[in-house]
Amino acid sequence: MTNLEHFLVFWALGLITMLLLSLLAYVTTFGSASNAQGIHFILLEAAAIARRTLPVFGMLFLLATGIMLLATQLTVLDSTSRIMTENALLLTRKRTARVSVVYYCILWAQIFFGIAVFSLGFDQPRELIVLGAVINAFTMFVYTGLLFCFNNNALARPLRPARWRNAVLIASFLFLGFFCGVTAGSYLL
Repeated sequence: MTNLEHFLVFWALGLITMLLLSLLAYVTTFGSASNAQGIHFILLEAAAIARRTLPVFGMLFLLATGIMLLATQLTVLDSTSRIMTENALLLTRKRTARVSVVYYCILWAQIFFGIAVFSLGFDQPRELIVLGAVINAFTMFVYTGLLFCFNNNALARPLRPARWRNAVLIASFLFLGFFCGVTAGSYLL
């Protein structure tokens, strides 16, 4: 049941949302002479929606977009903090560690890192998305490797994942590792 729920919520609903947003962008701004990039594209799309319908719909689009972006960012901060907390606790192996303290320390470290990134002049949406994607991919790379090792070493045999799940973890680890390496190499070399 959980697999079906994840499929419906994350894959199906996410795909439908992206397809509908792409269709909306195509219908409202495709071929426009004043097509913009970054946040200006969202403003242009809202203006096009307001022109074709009522002005209130342009404002509602901006409000919905802001809520979606905020929810996405909060979800990314939460999920990466959870993953890094799990990684830190697995690496330290302390039995008395307070999970909430580690979680909030990592969460605030990410927030301060974000402030530092903005302070260093990274303010273009594309640069920020690429930076966020690289950090998230590296986090998932480390997490996938640790998850594979933990599942196959620390769990009792009856609780260990099936071979096909291990194959998916190994494939994910290699996939993420390859692209993390390629990305790091392109920026460092």
